[in-house]
Amino acid sequence: DMATLEQAVSAIASARHIDLFATGITSWFMAQDLQARLFRLGLSANAWVDYHLQRVAAAAQDARGVVLVVSHVGGLPSMLEAVDIARRQGARVVSLTQPGTPLADRTDVLLALSVPDDAVMHVGIDVYMTHLTAIEILTVLVARLVGLEMEWREEQRERRRNVDDTTQQDNR
Repeated sequence: DMATLEQAVSAIASARHIDLFATGITSWFMAQDLQARLFRLGLSANAWVDYHLQRVAAAAQDARGVVLVVSHVGGLPSMLEAVDIARRQGARVVSLTQPGTPLADRTDVLLALSVPDDAVMHVGIDVYMTHLTAIEILTVLVARLVGLEMEWREEQRERRRNVDDTTQQDNR
């Protein structure tokens, strides 16, 4: 759903700060990867796997922030508590999870990922690849939006420089 994806991209690109929460080793890897990507784009972002730190980070959020949660299962009580805290602080919650999970029900912008269960592992390689693909798409779209904003800001700075130069020449 492109409209939902655009909502997520807009929320992330305009956030004062982004906290990424994850539970489980696969989701934690994804959250760390996305945090590094956002940080390289110049966005303020931290990834948290420890549920105590997730709660502390959630409590520090406000209406200008985003909590981005990566969880295939979407039901760990400690993670849900952190999400509830962030929502009470006014933060927007963006989640990469399955539809119909408790996390999906608490999410402002749901990037729903439906992946069949693996015959051997509950969270198998298909989940991993699906999450990586979603993160790649999200990163490219955020980079595009952030890049456009940076170009606009640079154009505005250049216009101000031209006005300042003209004003200084007129004062001579």
